[in-house]
Amino acid sequence: MSVPTKYDPSYSYSGFESVNPASPKPGAQLDNDFSQIGQSISETIDALGNIRRSDGALANKVVGTDQLSDTLVLGFTLRGGWATATAYKAGDGVTYGNTFYKANLTHTSAPGTRPDLDPLTWTFLLTFSAIALTDGSVTPIKLDATAAAGFRNVIGQEESVAEGVANVTTKATPVDADKLPLVDSENSGNLRGLTFGALATWVGAKLGPLIAAQTGKTTPVDGDTFGIADSEASSATKSLSWSGLKAGVWAALGALTAGGTSKVTPVDADTLPMSDSAASSATKKLTWANLKATLQAFFDTRYLQSSAATAAASAAQQETGTATNVYVAPGTQHRHPSAAKAWGVITGGSTSVLSSGYNVASITDNGNTVTVTLTTPFSSTNYVVVATSTGSSNDDGVATVSGKTTNSFVLTRYDVSSNAGSVAPGIGWDFVCFGDQ
Repeated sequence: MSVPTKYDPSYSYSGFESVNPASPKPGAQLDNDFSQIGQSISETIDALGNIRRSDGALANKVVGTDQLSDTLVLGFTLRGGWATATAYKAGDGVTYGNTFYKANLTHTSAPGTRPDLDPLTWTFLLTFSAIALTDGSVTPIKLDATAAAGFRNVIGQEESVAEGVANVTTKATPVDADKLPLVDSENSGNLRGLTFGALATWVGAKLGPLIAAQTGKTTPVDGDTFGIADSEASSATKSLSWSGLKAGVWAALGALTAGGTSKVTPVDADTLPMSDSAASSATKKLTWANLKATLQAFFDTRYLQSSAATAAASAAQQETGTATNVYVAPGTQHRHPSAAKAWGVITGGSTSVLSSGYNVASITDNGNTVTVTLTTPFSSTNYVVVATSTGSSNDDGVATVSGKTTNSFVLTRYDVSSNAGSVAPGIGWDFVCFGDQ
């Protein structure tokens, strides 16, 4: 598998905030960054799976000689018994007495550099009681802890590795294929190479159970912290406070809500998020049905209820005038007993004229009287006509009503001043009619 894709942040959220301090984080950019981070993590996990066994150790046959450094010395060159005036190279092995030694330096031996006298030139490996060589076989020996540590110095070069690590150039960002030296406790303490990818997988595998085993905290406080990989700082490990997480969640929720698809007509089963003040501000959901019921109960205590008046009053209801659960429509308003069924303004002169009116079909000038014909008749002649009439500017008159039928009546003016009790032409009439139609 190729090297996992490295996440490379290209968007500056701090720059966005400096230009748009009141706006929520850009949701689309957040989704894009999270997607890239997820890809890098997934590819890293897949890559680690190629080199790591289920028990956490390196997979079999993944480390060969081509993965080892050229400077690493494995084993030593056995030169036999130590002798003076002999050229030895660093890494040569000798025996002296009943002990193995390894040369630390290239040198020519002298009495003063004898292995048991010169620890700077030679490293003690082990002391053995007997090694019998017969038919090409070697009698096995068991090393004590001190001898084993000394022997690892030869075959593993731990001291050289430690010194080399201290002096080499530091690498800021390791990749999965990079290796760390490891003393393998499951393989006789041999020095092995541990890839950074395998180490990351191991840490991830251990971190989950470690967290799961800790005492749970039911209610975090603002000062509590989480560990995060900061995508804006080359995935550096940083801490995120609980207060910061809450602020980020609210900002993200606002951006997600603003970017969501609008719903024009909610239904009762739809839900809204809410903070329950009666339950320590726990996050809960509120259905549209419950919201409507709560609002109705609230407004019913402050405003007159109109839920009963959902239909227009019929003509019969208007005429009865007792219903309280209907509303009055313009088409039936005149049906109420208190409403005028007809009215008119007639101007007099040589010929009487209807200037304005309601439910008046026509008027007929009879000389000293006027006949009024209605458009919609009354149900009987038991209706009331209230009329006034005026003569000249200097005399008074009384208007009377006669000849009532269901759809007409006659207006007459009697002069009560100069011609007391006589019929006289009117200058004008005003009339209004009440009754049942």
